[in-house]
Amino acid sequence: MEVLAKGLDPAQTTVGSLIRTPVVIAHSHEDSTAVLERMRVHGVRRVPVVGNEGRLAGIVTVDDMLKRLAADASLLMEIVAKGQCHETRTRRTA
Repeated sequence: MEVLAKGLDPAQTTVGSLIRTPVVIAHSHEDSTAVLERMRVHGVRRVPVVGNEGRLAGIVTVDDMLKRLAADASLLMEIVAKGQCHETRTRRTA
């Protein structure tokens, strides 16, 4: 992203010239809350995820986290709505 944003030549730009220090990574076994906190502290929106062998397993983004949060919020709303319907039916028959 930074190469394109700065108009640099991708064929001539090294990763080392762009990398921030410290390098912010996540481990595949980590909880998403810990990763989000690390992203907040370092002001990054994308973090490489490494597996047990230290090899790249993927990349997690703030957008990924927001989608997950939205899906979880939707499930919670469904639970609340069903619970309210159940409570209403239970009160009518009592």
